[in-house]
Amino acid sequence: QLLPNLLTFGRDSRHPQDQAMVVGCVADCCSRLYERNAFKKCDAMTPFAEAIYTMALRVANSSDVNMRQNALYCMGSMFLCCDSGANMKHSTPILQCIKTYMALPNNGKRAEKLVRDNAVSALGKMLLAEPTALPTAELLPVFLNALPLTCDFTENQYVYLVLVQFVKNHTSLVQAHIESGVVLGLLGLALSDAEVPQVTTNEIVQLFKTICQDNKIREIVQNKLPPKAKENIFTALK
Repeated sequence: QLLPNLLTFGRDSRHPQDQAMVVGCVADCCSRLYERNAFKKCDAMTPFAEAIYTMALRVANSSDVNMRQNALYCMGSMFLCCDSGANMKHSTPILQCIKTYMALPNNGKRAEKLVRDNAVSALGKMLLAEPTALPTAELLPVFLNALPLTCDFTENQYVYLVLVQFVKNHTSLVQAHIESGVVLGLLGLALSDAEVPQVTTNEIVQLFKTICQDNKIREIVQNKLPPKAKENIFTALK
């Protein structure tokens, strides 16, 4: 009952702050739904997918940084709360939008880095939601090679969950990045990141407790990770 009224504030005739607020609110709601569903995809937002994806794509094309950020956040979060039919119907223009913003420099102006980080995070959420429907083998390296984030560190909590889920459930797709130490290094450093919610940290700790039973993984941790990441992991394993 509330959502249709909220969406009226997202019309292109409304003030940019109103439009940014609407897509941001939708994104926050989707994030909470995903968390309350034990970090598993749901389809609660499917009835509203057409209206919200259309609005978010329009808002993402704004020149306003906050509108771009929130729209990207919205599209990624919606993928976690809609069924595959709704997601894949809109996946092509969303991926094109994300590709555009991921091309922004990671060492440029703060506004560019903020938008880029949200685009990277959105791609990760899409892959998390639709690992079989999307060309994940092609897109996952693009996501991984865009890490770490450089400005909007609040998005790290979602990035880390993407990494955890792919290491757990789609290991073959990230095997090369595991063996290089990139993925495990990022997750190891996450354990001392004060901005990461405890629930996310717990997921990472549980992952390391599982995979570090493999001697090959322990060797990677010992020999290929930054000292701080290695220290964090071995502390978590005690």
